[in-house]
Amino acid sequence: MNELIEQIIVRKSPKSEVPIKAGMVLLCVIFFLLFFITASSFMLIVMALVVVGAVFVFRSFNLEYEYSWFNNELQIDKIISKSSRRKGPTFDFSRMEVMAPLGSSELLRMENGNYRKMNYTSNDPEALVYSAYVFCNGELVNLLFEPNSEMVNSIRTLNSRKVFD
Repeated sequence: MNELIEQIIVRKSPKSEVPIKAGMVLLCVIFFLLFFITASSFMLIVMALVVVGAVFVFRSFNLEYEYSWFNNELQIDKIISKSSRRKGPTFDFSRMEVMAPLGSSELLRMENGNYRKMNYTSNDPEALVYSAYVFCNGELVNLLFEPNSEMVNSIRTLNSRKVFD
Protein backbone atom coordinates (compact mmCIF):
# COMPACT_ATOMS: atom_id res chain seq x y z
CA MET A 1 0.00 0.00 0.00
CA ASN A 2 2.67 2.47 -1.04
CA GLU A 3 0.65 4.95 -3.02
CA LEU A 4 1.71 8.57 -3.38
CA ILE A 5 -0.97 11.26 -3.16
CA GLU A 6 -0.04 14.93 -3.35
CA GLN A 7 -2.27 17.93 -2.87
CA ILE A 8 -1.60 21.67 -2.71
CA ILE A 9 -3.74 23.96 -0.54
CA VAL A 10 -3.51 27.73 -1.10
CA ARG A 11 -3.94 29.59 2.18
CA LYS A 12 -6.20 32.62 2.10
CA SER A 13 -4.97 35.65 4.00
CA PRO A 14 -6.69 36.06 7.34
CA LYS A 15 -8.11 39.46 8.21
CA SER A 16 -5.48 39.89 10.92
CA GLU A 17 -2.83 40.39 8.21
CA VAL A 18 -4.38 43.61 6.89
CA PRO A 19 -3.23 45.83 9.80
CA ILE A 20 0.25 44.32 9.66
CA LYS A 21 0.56 45.01 5.94
CA ALA A 22 -0.84 48.54 6.37
CA GLY A 23 1.61 49.17 9.20
CA MET A 24 4.56 48.04 7.09
CA VAL A 25 3.50 50.31 4.21
CA LEU A 26 3.05 53.23 6.62
CA LEU A 27 6.48 52.55 8.15
CA CYS A 28 8.07 52.57 4.68
CA VAL A 29 6.38 55.88 3.81
CA ILE A 30 7.49 57.46 7.10
CA PHE A 31 11.13 56.46 6.61
CA PHE A 32 10.96 57.53 2.96
CA LEU A 33 9.80 61.00 4.01
CA LEU A 34 12.39 61.16 6.82
CA PHE A 35 15.11 60.37 4.29
CA PHE A 36 14.08 63.27 2.06
CA ILE A 37 13.75 65.64 5.02
CA THR A 38 17.14 64.81 6.56
CA ALA A 39 18.97 63.64 3.41
CA SER A 40 21.39 61.64 5.55
CA SER A 41 23.10 58.44 4.57
CA PHE A 42 22.04 56.87 7.87
CA MET A 43 18.36 57.40 6.98
CA LEU A 44 19.00 55.84 3.56
CA ILE A 45 20.36 52.70 5.23
CA VAL A 46 17.45 52.56 7.71
CA MET A 47 14.92 53.12 4.89
CA ALA A 48 16.50 50.32 2.83
CA LEU A 49 16.35 47.94 5.83
CA VAL A 50 12.68 48.78 6.44
CA VAL A 51 11.83 48.19 2.77
CA VAL A 52 13.68 44.85 2.75
CA GLY A 53 11.87 43.89 5.96
CA ALA A 54 8.53 44.81 4.40
CA VAL A 55 9.29 42.64 1.37
CA PHE A 56 10.01 39.65 3.62
CA VAL A 57 6.84 40.26 5.66
CA PHE A 58 4.69 40.46 2.51
CA ARG A 59 6.29 37.32 1.07
CA SER A 60 5.70 35.35 4.27
CA PHE A 61 1.95 35.96 4.03
CA ASN A 62 1.71 34.21 0.63
CA LEU A 63 1.57 30.57 1.77
CA GLU A 64 0.66 27.24 0.26
CA TYR A 65 0.68 23.84 1.95
CA GLU A 66 1.65 20.69 0.11
CA TYR A 67 0.28 17.46 1.52
CA SER A 68 2.24 14.35 0.53
CA TRP A 69 0.70 11.03 1.56
CA PHE A 70 3.05 8.06 1.26
CA ASN A 71 3.61 4.89 3.27
CA ASN A 72 0.94 5.72 5.91
CA GLU A 73 2.55 9.08 6.66
CA LEU A 74 1.48 12.59 5.80
CA GLN A 75 4.27 15.08 5.14
CA ILE A 76 3.19 18.74 5.09
CA ASP A 77 5.52 21.30 3.52
CA LYS A 78 5.12 25.08 3.42
CA ILE A 79 5.64 26.81 0.09
CA ILE A 80 6.31 30.52 0.61
CA SER A 81 5.53 32.86 -2.30
CA LYS A 82 5.85 29.96 -4.74
CA SER A 83 9.61 30.25 -4.47
CA SER A 84 10.89 28.62 -1.30
CA ARG A 85 9.90 25.39 0.39
CA ARG A 86 10.16 24.60 4.08
CA LYS A 87 9.90 21.01 5.17
CA GLY A 88 7.14 20.60 7.70
CA PRO A 89 6.16 17.90 10.16
CA THR A 90 5.45 14.27 9.32
CA PHE A 91 2.35 12.67 10.82
CA ASP A 92 2.14 8.93 11.49
CA PHE A 93 -1.39 7.84 10.55
CA SER A 94 -0.77 4.20 11.44
CA ARG A 95 -1.09 5.31 15.09
CA MET A 96 -4.07 7.64 14.55
CA GLU A 97 -6.74 7.95 17.27
CA VAL A 98 -9.62 9.46 15.27
CA MET A 99 -10.26 11.50 12.12
CA ALA A 100 -13.50 13.28 11.26
CA PRO A 101 -14.74 16.55 9.77
CA LEU A 102 -14.40 19.49 12.12
CA GLY A 103 -17.43 19.80 14.38
CA SER A 104 -18.28 16.12 14.15
CA SER A 105 -19.64 14.34 17.23
CA GLU A 106 -16.94 11.64 16.95
CA LEU A 107 -14.33 14.24 17.98
CA LEU A 108 -16.04 15.07 21.27
CA ARG A 109 -14.20 12.41 23.27
CA MET A 110 -10.85 13.97 22.33
CA GLU A 111 -11.78 17.62 23.01
CA ASN A 112 -11.02 17.55 26.73
CA GLY A 113 -7.38 16.61 26.21
CA ASN A 114 -4.72 19.29 26.12
CA TYR A 115 -3.39 18.56 22.63
CA ARG A 116 -1.29 20.89 20.54
CA LYS A 117 -3.29 22.10 17.53
CA MET A 118 -1.53 22.24 14.16
CA ASN A 119 -3.53 24.14 11.53
CA TYR A 120 -2.65 23.53 7.87
CA THR A 121 -5.87 24.72 6.27
CA SER A 122 -6.72 27.30 3.63
CA ASN A 123 -8.77 29.50 6.01
CA ASP A 124 -11.66 29.13 3.57
CA PRO A 125 -14.97 28.93 5.47
CA GLU A 126 -16.50 26.71 2.77
CA ALA A 127 -13.70 24.13 2.72
CA LEU A 128 -14.20 20.73 4.33
CA VAL A 129 -11.70 20.69 7.19
CA TYR A 130 -10.81 17.42 8.88
CA SER A 131 -9.50 17.09 12.40
CA ALA A 132 -7.19 14.14 13.06
CA TYR A 133 -5.54 13.15 16.30
CA VAL A 134 -2.25 11.67 15.14
CA PHE A 135 1.29 11.25 16.36
CA CYS A 136 3.98 13.70 15.31
CA ASN A 137 7.47 13.38 16.79
CA GLY A 138 6.19 11.05 19.51
CA GLU A 139 3.44 13.46 20.62
CA LEU A 140 -0.30 13.17 19.99
CA VAL A 141 -1.43 16.37 18.20
CA ASN A 142 -4.67 17.71 16.75
CA LEU A 143 -4.05 18.14 13.01
CA LEU A 144 -6.43 20.37 11.07
CA PHE A 145 -6.13 19.85 7.31
CA GLU A 146 -8.15 19.63 4.08
CA PRO A 147 -7.50 16.29 2.40
CA ASN A 148 -9.10 15.47 -0.93
CA SER A 149 -11.38 12.44 -1.27
CA GLU A 150 -8.57 10.26 -2.61
CA MET A 151 -6.45 10.93 0.49
CA VAL A 152 -9.41 10.36 2.83
CA ASN A 153 -10.12 7.02 1.16
CA SER A 154 -6.49 5.99 1.49
CA ILE A 155 -6.48 6.90 5.18
CA ARG A 156 -9.79 5.04 5.59
CA THR A 157 -8.32 1.83 4.13
CA LEU A 158 -5.53 2.06 6.71
CA ASN A 159 -7.80 2.83 9.70
CA SER A 160 -11.36 1.99 8.70
CA ARG A 161 -12.76 2.15 12.26
CA LYS A 162 -11.18 5.48 13.10
CA VAL A 163 -12.17 7.60 10.05
CA PHE A 164 -15.62 9.19 10.05
CA ASP A 165 -17.47 11.34 7.51
